[in-house]
Amino acid sequence: MANVKIGDLVKDKGIYAGTYTVHTYSEDKTVEAYFATDFLRDASGQQLLLTFEEASRILLARNNGRKYGLGTERAVRHAIKKGKYIDGDLVFAPREFLNGYDGYGKLVRPDNNLCVLLKTNKSSLKRIRDTVNSSRNQDKKSSLSGTPDGNKIYRVKLTDGTHEAVRSDRFFEDDVRLTGVVPMRFFRIDPAPGS
Repeated sequence: MANVKIGDLVKDKGIYAGTYTVHTYSEDKTVEAYFATDFLRDASGQQLLLTFEEASRILLARNNGRKYGLGTERAVRHAIKKGKYIDGDLVFAPREFLNGYDGYGKLVRPDNNLCVLLKTNKSSLKRIRDTVNSSRNQDKKSSLSGTPDGNKIYRVKLTDGTHEAVRSDRFFEDDVRLTGVVPMRFFRIDPAPGS
């Protein structure tokens, strides 16, 4: 994408977050990643505080019934790898896009993750930044990620990038945290004309 920088708003896609590579046995598949322009909200515009299960159901409905396993990073990677992911479907953001850390705890995106981007003055991030800056409720300042930790899901504080594994109601009946969700979309990178 010529002249598009991380943090730029791209019409009909969202806020550009960089590329995302899925390693396969035969070839790597690289897609473009985009944040939605806001947290998940209801029809009246109120931010939704959700469990993982509730957020999964909302993403399923917004994807016209398409889902990718439990909606975790592994399932989305598998769908991309197999060519089954539909461009533009909303999914949980992998943790590396929220605070820069992969599922192994290694910092892989130190400069181009949502926590860092929120410290810039980019207008594309206004709705997310306004929510994070104005809310007193810490749950509204956080986002569930699609990166699992065993039978738990990571929740990332967008104010400082800290993360914690929280129980998912997919696996537990109690001790479930409500939190915000900033979803992502992926798009295949079209080959250059003539290639």
